Amino acid sequence: MKTVYLTLYVDTMIGREVLPGIARYAREQGGWSLQAFPHLPLKDQDPDGVIGIFSEGERDRFNELLAKGVPLVCLSGFDPPKNIPLVSHDDEAVGAMAADHLIEKGYRRFAFIHDPRATTSGLRKKGFQQRLAERKMPEPQIWEAKKEQLKQALAEAEKPIGVFAINDKRARIVENACREARIHIPSKVGLLGVDNDTIECELCPVPLSSIVLQFAQSGWEAARVLDELMRGKSPPKSVLRLPPLRLEERLSTDALWVEDAIVRQALARMKATMHQWAGVEHLARELSISKRMLEIRFRKATGATIHQKLQEIRMEEASRLLREERLTVTETAERIGMMDTNRFSQVFQTHTGQTPTSFRREIRK
Repeated sequence: MKTVYLTLYVDTMIGREVLPGIARYAREQGGWSLQAFPHLPLKDQDPDGVIGIFSEGERDRFNELLAKGVPLVCLSGFDPPKNIPLVSHDDEAVGAMAADHLIEKGYRRFAFIHDPRATTSGLRKKGFQQRLAERKMPEPQIWEAKKEQLKQALAEAEKPIGVFAINDKRARIVENACREARIHIPSKVGLLGVDNDTIECELCPVPLSSIVLQFAQSGWEAARVLDELMRGKSPPKSVLRLPPLRLEERLSTDALWVEDAIVRQALARMKATMHQWAGVEHLARELSISKRMLEIRFRKATGATIHQKLQEIRMEEASRLLREERLTVTETAERIGMMDTNRFSQVFQTHTGQTPTSFRREIRK
């Protein structure tokens, strides 16, 4: 029977999420005894292996076990020790997914909430910046998650702006800063986190969109790597990084949400009828409001004209169609109500930084 210690802070969301994957591997192998500890016990302990959340700054927690030859596997990419095998997430891919989502939701200005102490943060920032550059978008502003500084940065930033935080906890700090500064989410600030911690995401006054990571699978992979080490095999030569699973979209990045109920109805109808758009006058009659008053309220609520927002809605839907369905460029243009394929291609490139053809080719690689 192999005794494996788990030092994963099981009272945290991430600790709880990785445990099922570790337990599944242990059941598949048989002969494992799993013991969870909030902190790594050092004195008079001699486990066969340890899976934990370790950082370089806490080396005294595990040096004794390393000296004994006990194999360790690390599950945290915050400040991972250099000499312990690491199973983590593809943080550059996380950043790229965040950029794609905010662009497709219509944001054209961006900020990244950074923690300079964290390796994870640096990699997510790199992926975010690179994808924005690939799609011909402006460089993001870089902010730290300190509320008073955020309030000032948010107040000074040109809006609307899409904000990507390295995790849900930092996103909540941004949300608090926006609330205190009376900056509306998502019409002025689109906010995206990582981890999909349902407590953090659902308790926000504006539910938080978040990137879902493969926590359970990372636990399984960590157990597999540890098993190989306990069998005397050499540690892996590179970090094992799992791609993000999906993005859980909630209200915080829904750029169509605005406080004005009439404008909300207008946006919903525009989205539903984009393929057979009848014009602003027809929309105003449906909403029992004058065309002029609708245009005034629309610009006040969204910062854009009705025509500009219609184009954003169409391009967001075109991006989805090109990503999810096997349509030609002409078919995609027709589905969103643009009969002129050349005009569609021009507008799409203006909004996304890519032609429809290159966008589809990249997505389907």
